[in-house]
Amino acid sequence: MFETKVDEALHVIRLRSGVSVEELAEVIGVMGDEAQSIVGKIRAAGHARSVRGSVIVTTAGLAADDAAVHRWRGRALRADLDLVEEFDRRFRAVNEIVKAALSEWQANRCEEVVGSFAARLRGAVDDLAFPSDGVGDVARLLDAYRQRLTKVVERAAGGDAAALSGIRTESFHSVWMELHAELIQLSGRVRTTADGY
Repeated sequence: MFETKVDEALHVIRLRSGVSVEELAEVIGVMGDEAQSIVGKIRAAGHARSVRGSVIVTTAGLAADDAAVHRWRGRALRADLDLVEEFDRRFRAVNEIVKAALSEWQANRCEEVVGSFAARLRGAVDDLAFPSDGVGDVARLLDAYRQRLTKVVERAAGGDAAALSGIRTESFHSVWMELHAELIQLSGRVRTTADGY
């Protein structure tokens, strides 16, 4: 999707606030030394800063990422743009179900109900009807989100309550919010009150 690994890394840093260099290397598919070099370039440009081993985007970094996404939208295939629009529409419908389930979970946290909430969230992931062909930038991106959501739902189904909305580990809530932000940005639309969060 992005023209350079630096642009791709900045986008990940923006969406995964507090990502480590090691996590970033895995996500963008580079070795640790190269990820360290990329983060160094991003920091030197003033687009991110490091805090306690995590990389956090700056205001200048937000603007740079917006510009990179805008450039992608300018050269993206029509099929990719249509897929973003269609998937965003489905996401907004399913988002209401997810917001209700996560709000209910946060109000009624107990080990006995983790499995039932995991089942509800698994249903929400199924309702999204992720594209199955994996062709094109957006389809590959969405498949990565599908895999991450499925993984945290499976952890929750196994009894891991932190997989629903934990803050120290990847959770359904964190991945869902990241996907939401990604869709808003890729579609070029403005976040509304209906989007929540």
